[in-house]
Amino acid sequence: MAQAGPTTRPWAGPLGAGHAERRRPQRHRPARAVRDLLPDEIINKSKHGFGLPFGVWASTHTPLRELVQDSLAAFERRHILQPTYLAELRHQHASGHATYYGVMIWVVVMLEQWLSKRGL
Repeated sequence: MAQAGPTTRPWAGPLGAGHAERRRPQRHRPARAVRDLLPDEIINKSKHGFGLPFGVWASTHTPLRELVQDSLAAFERRHILQPTYLAELRHQHASGHATYYGVMIWVVVMLEQWLSKRGL
């Protein structure tokens, strides 16, 4: 049994093998909450793909950066989101948070491209 130390409490003890949670991918946690609403093939499917570093690419690859800037400018003219929000998104992306803010930029750019391709 482990000794209580600075990171453990004296009342904390080891858990038996029956208490250990089986390791599952994170995607299964939310799926369990809606198990009765979704078919088994959705709940039990394996993970597909991986995230792309779009935010980093959008800040380092000139053609992509230009596409992003043009798309954000076009989207801003639609007045769907507050201009201050889009300005802050651009600012945060450019000031070293490319990965985190790149996700929202991806969403806005894809929405603008979708709207534009449909003439909306």
